[in-house]
Amino acid sequence: MSCADSKTPGNGTSGYWPAVAGKPVPYPPEKPISSNNPVAAQESAGISVVICCYNSASRLPETLKHLARQVVPDLIPWEVIVVNNASTDDTARMAQRLWDGFGNPAPFCVVEEVMSGLCHARERGIASAQHGVLVFLDDDNWLAEDYLRIAHQVMSEHERIGVLGGKIAAAFEIDPPGWFPQLQSCYAVGAQGRSTGDITDYKRHLAGAGMVLRKAAYSDLKARKFKFLLSGRTGKQTTSGEDVELCLALVLLGYRIWYDERLRLDHFIPRQRLTRDYALRLAHGNRVAGPVLACYESALNGSGASALRLYLRTLKAHSEWVLKSAVKLLLGRDTFTVFQLKLMEWWYSLLSLPELRRVFRLYHPRVIRLKQSGAVRCSNPAPVVS
Repeated sequence: MSCADSKTPGNGTSGYWPAVAGKPVPYPPEKPISSNNPVAAQESAGISVVICCYNSASRLPETLKHLARQVVPDLIPWEVIVVNNASTDDTARMAQRLWDGFGNPAPFCVVEEVMSGLCHARERGIASAQHGVLVFLDDDNWLAEDYLRIAHQVMSEHERIGVLGGKIAAAFEIDPPGWFPQLQSCYAVGAQGRSTGDITDYKRHLAGAGMVLRKAAYSDLKARKFKFLLSGRTGKQTTSGEDVELCLALVLLGYRIWYDERLRLDHFIPRQRLTRDYALRLAHGNRVAGPVLACYESALNGSGASALRLYLRTLKAHSEWVLKSAVKLLLGRDTFTVFQLKLMEWWYSLLSLPELRRVFRLYHPRVIRLKQSGAVRCSNPAPVVS
């Protein structure tokens, strides 16, 4: 998995976000939720916003301020759940004090998760949620004021959506370096689809920042004994991939991945995260997740997608990317940081076959069983709705 070029159209676990192209899919007007539709009726119960925090006292004020400005219709109840994930600062008390200061626009609670790791924190948030639509935020995500309203509308109108996402812009503390536009997908920044609509056929995953999850779909996964193979960020570590794993697991069961360009949020990026070393650490976190995500890609592409075949395909792609980057560097159209990252990706791909085979032996059978458990659902995929 790589994030070295945000302009490359992505599919499967490539890690690339597609460029925005074409006209938006015409979007249907907002419709009343049918009373005889059990899925839509569950979503009509409201939205649970889950903010996973690790030592977030300094970052939460702006995030909660934007959340408190949400314009949500009175008929849509919503709540905010802050998951304090083994923090050692004043995150819990600070969060409650801030929300009280904003006038308590929605029910609010702080729950504790002592096991470090983003997956553990999100699972705690899901277990605590009262509503059928979940919105995941990091402690540096600033929502546009209509985010929750639009998310609720889209999830209510399209029952087959498992995960929904929008467009993420960067809010910089300082001017970004010249290499940032090419590496922005590493930072969960950019458009996540070509246009509004179902993106499952060309991109099977979304970023965790602002991710909207149907709780019933997650419950469906858990009923099939699904367990994350990736733990996500843990403390100060930059490991990742759990968001992609969740999306791919839902696609295995026949759920759809949806993008709506009306959903907007800003991702605050402080100066210390705009260094070359930090960007390389992010890329390394993505690479570590690659073999596990390849198990899902193999399952989605059919049993013929062996570890060796995936290895050869990935190595070929990275070889092409590093050659193109070298030419661009010589022509002054690429930075050395981007070239170095792509060279590191190529080198990792070259040496990855033993690890890929080991992970396949351990985890590929489990992923195949998950796919088989949802065979009926997958044999009748949801139509693409526009």
